[in-house]
Amino acid sequence: MKKFILIALASLMADIAIAQKMIVYSLKGKVEDVTANTPRQVKLRDALMPNTILNIPYQGCVVLFDEVTSQQFTLKNPGRAKITDMIADSKNSVQKLTGDYLAFIKKQITGGGQVQLRNCSDPATVTRSLMITTSEEEGADLLLCGKDGFSKENPFKKDFDDFRKKMHQDFQAFRKEILQNYADFVRNPWQEVKLEPAEEKPKDEQIKPYVIEEKDIKVKPNFDKNGGKPFTAPILSILPLPQPLPMPEPVAPIKENRDVNQYRTFTFFGTEMKVRWSDDCTFRLKGTDENSIADAIELLSAEKYNNLLYDCMQLRSQYRLSDWAYYLMLKEAGTALCGKETNEATLLTAMLYSQSGYKMRLASVDTKLILMISTQFYLYGHSYYLIDGCTYYLMDGNYTNVSICPANFPKEQEMSLVMKESPLFTTNNSDAREIVSTYNPNIRANVSVNKNLLDFYATYPSSYFNNDFMTRWAMYANMEMQQDVREKLYPQLKALIEGKSQRDAAGCILRWIQTGFAYEYDDKVWGHDRAFFAEESLFYPYCDCEDRSILFTRLIRDLMGLKCILVYYPGHLASGVCFTENVDGDYIDVKGTRFTVCDPTIMGSGAPVGWTMRNMDNSTANVIILE
Repeated sequence: MKKFILIALASLMADIAIAQKMIVYSLKGKVEDVTANTPRQVKLRDALMPNTILNIPYQGCVVLFDEVTSQQFTLKNPGRAKITDMIADSKNSVQKLTGDYLAFIKKQITGGGQVQLRNCSDPATVTRSLMITTSEEEGADLLLCGKDGFSKENPFKKDFDDFRKKMHQDFQAFRKEILQNYADFVRNPWQEVKLEPAEEKPKDEQIKPYVIEEKDIKVKPNFDKNGGKPFTAPILSILPLPQPLPMPEPVAPIKENRDVNQYRTFTFFGTEMKVRWSDDCTFRLKGTDENSIADAIELLSAEKYNNLLYDCMQLRSQYRLSDWAYYLMLKEAGTALCGKETNEATLLTAMLYSQSGYKMRLASVDTKLILMISTQFYLYGHSYYLIDGCTYYLMDGNYTNVSICPANFPKEQEMSLVMKESPLFTTNNSDAREIVSTYNPNIRANVSVNKNLLDFYATYPSSYFNNDFMTRWAMYANMEMQQDVREKLYPQLKALIEGKSQRDAAGCILRWIQTGFAYEYDDKVWGHDRAFFAEESLFYPYCDCEDRSILFTRLIRDLMGLKCILVYYPGHLASGVCFTENVDGDYIDVKGTRFTVCDPTIMGSGAPVGWTMRNMDNSTANVIILE
C-alpha cells in the first residue's frame, strides 16, 4: 500500500508537471468553469489550467493543489476571474507545504510490503491525504468517494482511516522533533551581550503653517518663478517602498483535537476571542536558566497544546490580523492564560509566535524572561541586537545588557510592519463628528470611527525602511481606510465633487482639509512626533502637516483614482497629484510624470491646487511615491 502511494504520488506529480494543471480537491457551492461559451460545473479531481476562468458563487469555495510548486490555493472570494487573478487576490489564500515536512513525510511512508492496487485509491486521494491539516480534514471523506462518502460496507474506508491516523501521528512526531531540537539548543549557554541603544526619532524644524488670504490667491504661483520649467525631483529621493510579506506558516502542520472543547476567553481591542486551553495545560517555570527554559519547551511540545496554536492561527485569519496585530494578540493570549507579566506568559507567547512561522529570540535579565523579535524595519525607541545579519528588537522594558539565546526555528520569517487593510475588530464607533470648511460651509461631512481600531493604531511602532526615515510616512499613507468609514464618508464627499473637473474636485477636498481641521504640533499634543493613519485625523481634534497630507492622498486615490506622492521639504510634508486633465500650477517631474503640488496645510482661505507653501523649494524636495 505504501509503495503504491509513492508510485501514485510520483505519477501524479509528473503528469501535472507536464500539463501545468491544478487539481480540484475540495468544493463548496456550485463553482463553474466559464472559459468556454457554455458554463461547466467544476467537479472534484478536475485538472484546471491557470488561465481557466472560474465563477465562484457567494459563500462558495474551491481548493486547488499544484503539485509542481507544492502549493495549495483556497479561492473563496465570489466573482468571475482567471485562476491566476484569483490567486493574486489578497482575499484568497496561498499555502505552501514546507520542504522539511515533505522530506519528513517521504521518510515516514517509505517502507517494505507489496503494492496493492485499490480501485478507490486514486492519486488525487493520496495527494489530498498528504495535505490534510486540521481545518481541511472535515469533509475529506466526501472528497475521496463522492458526496455520499464511504458506505459502511466500503472495505477501503479502514485503509484511509488508518492512513489518516498515521498522518496525524506523523504531524505530531515532526512537530515534536523540531521542538526537541530547539530545546536541546536552548540548553547551551546563552550569550551575554550589550544591546545597541534605541534610535530616537529625528526632529525636524517646526514650520509654522502658512495662512493665505483670498486676495493673495490672485498672485502667480511659484511655478512662474522658475521660468515656466518644471521642478524635477532628485532621482534618489524616489524611495523603494516595502512590500508585504506572505503570511508565514508553521514548519510543521498543526492537527487539532476536536474532542477538547474547554475554552479560555480574552479581550483584544474590544473584541472577544477564545482559544482552547484545558485545565492540565497550565505550566510553571522552575527558573530562567537554560535547563528550566528547555524543560518547559519540551513540555509545550505535547499534543495537548496543538489546539492553542491552531486556534491562534485561525484567529489571525478570521480577524485579518497583520503581523504586528498577531504579535499583540499572542501577548494578550499569553497574559490571559499565564498571568500578567509572568515568565510563563512570555515563554508561551514566544513559542506561539515562533511556531506560527516568525523569527524571535529568547533573552533574560536577572530572573526575567524577555522576548526579542526580528523585523526588516528599523524601529524607533527600541534597543536591539544583531544576530546573523538580522536585527532583533527588545519590545518591552529598557535594558542595556541581556543574556540571549541564539537558537532558531526552521523557515522562520521576519515580522512585516506593512498593513494593507485594517483588522476586523468589534465595532465601537465614536460619536459622529461634523467637519465643516470655514472657507465654504457647504463643504462638510459627518464621520465616526471605530475606537477599537484607533486604540490599535496607537500601538503601531514608528519605523522606517531601507535606511531612509521618510518611508515611515508611506506605511501610514498606503494603509486603506476602514470599510465602515469608507461606506459612510465617501458618498458624502463624492456628492461634493460630482460633475466637477479634476482640478475643482481635488480643490474641494483640499479646501475641506485645509480649513476644516485644526492644526497643532505633535510635540504639544502628544509630547513627541506621531504620524496618523487616515482615520485618526478624522477622529482626533488636531492634526499636523504629515497627517493632512496622508489623509488628502488617501482620499484622492480612493475618490478620484489618481496617482499621488508625498513631497518632503525639511520640516514640512505636502503632497502632489498626477492629474490626467490639464491643470496649471507648481508641479514636480518624477521620471517624466507630472505631479501637481497640493498642500493641505495652507490655511486661512486655503490655497488652490498648484500652490506651494511660501519658502518651500520644489527643486530640492524629496518625494515618496504612494501606491
